[in-house]
Amino acid sequence: MKKILKEVNLPLRTKIVALQTIVSLLIVIILLSISTNMVFEDKKAYLYDAVFSNVKTSNQLLERFFESKLLNSQTQNMTESLTREEIEHTLSLDKDLYKVRELVGDQYKEIYKNNSHEEKYRKNRDFLSQDENELMSLSFKSTKSKIVTDISFVKGKMPFFNIAIFHKEHHKTLVYTYVLDSIFEEIFSKKGYENALIRTSGDIVYKNIPYLFEDQEMSFYLKFFTQIQTLSEGAKKLGLKEEEKKNGDYMIAYKQLKSFPNFYIVSEINNKQAYSVTTTLAMKTLSYAIILIGFFNILSLFLSKSITNPLSTLLEGIQKISEGNYETKIEINSKDEFRQLANSFNEMGDKIIEYNNQLQEYNRTLEDKVNERTADLNSANDFINTMINSLDQGLLVFNELGKCQDTFTKPCEEFFKKSPKGERVKDLINPEDKNLFDEWVKNLFLEPIPFKSLIELGPKFIPTEQQPTQEGFKHITLNYYPMRDSQEKVSNVVLVATDKTKEFLANEKVKEQNDYIKFLSSVLSNRKEFNNLVKFFKEKFHDIETSSNKNWEEKESKDDLLMLLHSLKGGFSLFKMTKLTDSIHNYETFAGNNEIVTEDLIEQFKEFNTIIDSDIDKLNSLTQSDKEEIESIELSLAAVEHFEKTLASKGFKSISRQFKALFQKTPIKSYINSYIPMMKTLAIDLGKEIREVEIQGSELLVDKEFYEYFFSSCVHLFRNGIDHGIEVPDLRESLGKPRGGRVSINFEYLKEEEKSLIKFSVKDDGGGINPSKVREKMKSIGYDEASLSESDEEIIYHIFDMELSTAEVVTEISGRGVGLSDVKKRAEELGGKVNLFSQNGKGTTFEFLLPYR
Repeated sequence: MKKILKEVNLPLRTKIVALQTIVSLLIVIILLSISTNMVFEDKKAYLYDAVFSNVKTSNQLLERFFESKLLNSQTQNMTESLTREEIEHTLSLDKDLYKVRELVGDQYKEIYKNNSHEEKYRKNRDFLSQDENELMSLSFKSTKSKIVTDISFVKGKMPFFNIAIFHKEHHKTLVYTYVLDSIFEEIFSKKGYENALIRTSGDIVYKNIPYLFEDQEMSFYLKFFTQIQTLSEGAKKLGLKEEEKKNGDYMIAYKQLKSFPNFYIVSEINNKQAYSVTTTLAMKTLSYAIILIGFFNILSLFLSKSITNPLSTLLEGIQKISEGNYETKIEINSKDEFRQLANSFNEMGDKIIEYNNQLQEYNRTLEDKVNERTADLNSANDFINTMINSLDQGLLVFNELGKCQDTFTKPCEEFFKKSPKGERVKDLINPEDKNLFDEWVKNLFLEPIPFKSLIELGPKFIPTEQQPTQEGFKHITLNYYPMRDSQEKVSNVVLVATDKTKEFLANEKVKEQNDYIKFLSSVLSNRKEFNNLVKFFKEKFHDIETSSNKNWEEKESKDDLLMLLHSLKGGFSLFKMTKLTDSIHNYETFAGNNEIVTEDLIEQFKEFNTIIDSDIDKLNSLTQSDKEEIESIELSLAAVEHFEKTLASKGFKSISRQFKALFQKTPIKSYINSYIPMMKTLAIDLGKEIREVEIQGSELLVDKEFYEYFFSSCVHLFRNGIDHGIEVPDLRESLGKPRGGRVSINFEYLKEEEKSLIKFSVKDDGGGINPSKVREKMKSIGYDEASLSESDEEIIYHIFDMELSTAEVVTEISGRGVGLSDVKKRAEELGGKVNLFSQNGKGTTFEFLLPYR
């Protein structure tokens, strides 16, 4: 069909007329459809009101009929004082009354009969017959209810309205029977409607169109009223529905008889007949519209000539121009737009001739101009390359695949140790995780978040294994800039590499000097603790050094080595010895990755400690005066101790104890003084806040040396409390806590079973220990089911297990699972024990029971 339409070459006039016809027809159809729909909707609303009004009016008339007959029957004077003629005269006044019968025993005695009804149906007397049993049942009911009414109906016979009245004073029952044909004809005779009285069983008592009395009609009403009974109480009594019947669609209004709920008055309208006039009107309107369209099309044929003739002339001119005849002129004499179009066309021809002449001249000189322009471009390109290569920065461009383009500056070859041409940028930078780098490059071009935010996630410098002190070290920073297309999407990325070695080394020098100043300040403030730490380190190193010719693996376990390293790292960190702390942390990682303590590991440890020993010697030389002071104090203490023992041996035990308490003991707070500023500084470094540390019982006097190693290991306890226990301020505030965390320390002297003890407790109001997290960590590293099934109170004690840590990341502060194990071990070496109390989300208390010395 499409092929045929393409081959048909219709003239423009025909196309204009056809288009006008189609548009006009569409407009008429749309307007007719809208107006017809409005008319039909209006008609439908009218029919709804009419059929609804009809059924309600019919219902009212029939109800009044029943009420009037009931009233007449009740007021009839049937006393024995009246003669039969008088009774018959009274009853004959009601034309609808057919019979009056009196129940005698189980037989009826006819008192009155209206023969006019039998005369009316003399050809079919059976039409007026009644079911005697039904009348007997009605009479029996009246003896209980006094008055009983009923509509009796048998298919194919006259429907009757029966009233049974029980006269108690005369001990008799009278039954009044009324024919309903007259009242039905009066009520249901309205033309245009199908009116009927229907029983809910589907029986048609009366319908004004008798020829529709069919079994199929009764089946329809049975189904119809079965559905009605499922509706609400209001919808059962009165309603309107649209239903499909054998001979078409109907609007059916129904109203339940108040006197007889099993009977409904129904009024119906056939939709086809009801809308017949409206349909005819719509068809006539459509016919008139088509005739008018035809008339206007004939008129347009004549008018279209004024359009098509000038267009034909223009087409002929265009055809000649296309053939190269640029001198063609078009003459149109009309005084409309076509004449203006012809004039413009003629001017266009003149312009084409002019431009054609210029083009021929330009072609003649084109080769010279191309050579001249090429020379200019080459000169500009050389100038740009010279300018770019004179820069100290390395510039290169890479695409969304991470592949470098051919354009780059010379410093790139020096910075990346190769030419970037055709290389992948990840092979130039060598990031730690190349797959992650590929994802980052992909997102640079997709921009799920702003480009400026994305570059913060990428590498900021070229990784190098060289240390800043080594010759040839370079610190090359990396910056990234987007190149965007016309749609503002990233098409390429410019990488700018800058040699910042001088600035980096200068910053490192400043940082080293600042760390040195902090170190000196910390040592001068805590001279005793620093010298104790040096002493502890030298003792432990001496143990390792003297065991070099023995089976060191049997003498010292890997756990002992890790605890030693962790304790040293924690102790030196108190004195801001950053470089030394970093070195110990790196070696700790190296030692932790070995399954056992090998000879090679011991040898490397000794070499490593040679470096540490050199640093310590330098530091001790800076505090030589303190060292001499401590040595003199140690001599004095030795003399005091000798004097105390002499007093005891001479029998002066009471004086000996007082002397010892006065000269050989120290307040227990001296062991923890250095930890208070350490906790405050660490909190600031971690972006946390702590309130003033509360200390109780700090003046308790204890031995100056007995608790030294235990309290040295407690650095892990306080660092872990700040790192893992106290939450960041915003989180604490959201949990209803003060922004600053609280840490309290308590010392208490106890007497248990003739033993003297010190209870040392550290309490915080942080996040507490999560038993589920501890259990999950234990499961991941292979604990047995018996351990995993421990109660929450028992399971949290496993934080003291070696290498068990719930921290997600290992840092220089914590995370290896070594520190708390060392604290517990030192307490047990003194003969003490640890108690642990924690409530998830509310805080933790570490309680140490130690022998008192």
